[in-house]
Amino acid sequence: MRWLPFGQPAGPTCYFWTGDVTFVADGDTIDVDIHGDGNSTPAAIRFIGINAMGLRTYSSYPERRAGECHGVDATARVEALIKAGGGVVRLSAQNPASKSGTRLRRSVAVRINGVWTDIGSVLTREGTRSTWPTPSSTRGTARTTTTARSLRPGG
Repeated sequence: MRWLPFGQPAGPTCYFWTGDVTFVADGDTIDVDIHGDGNSTPAAIRFIGINAMGLRTYSSYPERRAGECHGVDATARVEALIKAGGGVVRLSAQNPASKSGTRLRRSVAVRINGVWTDIGSVLTREGTRSTWPTPSSTRGTARTTTTARSLRPGG
């Protein structure tokens, strides 16, 4: 652990990337062409700390999508937030090697009106997805813990 002056511990190291979204698969998975990675092949990105229902029918055309339990709504909201941010996202993670299967695990934010906004937090507040805290992705993040606690019955 790093320490700041006067004995205050520093937070965990975070890594950041930006990229252009090439496809919104569903409410918690997108494809991103990461800036500066040396290739133009999009990487599949799985949002950290949240879970949206997958779709039965995946499509770039919203009217062709089908799914259960807010899956289509979550996908549409992710797509709208990304569009509002001009199609550019900021990805972050404490562990740059973190994966879910073949997908990179990242927090995903869009810049709207000059402010970076975490997509997972927006959708959790709106109720179109649930939190899915994991020790490796949320260690030391009070915001995620507070959000998860507020979703529990009586929380």
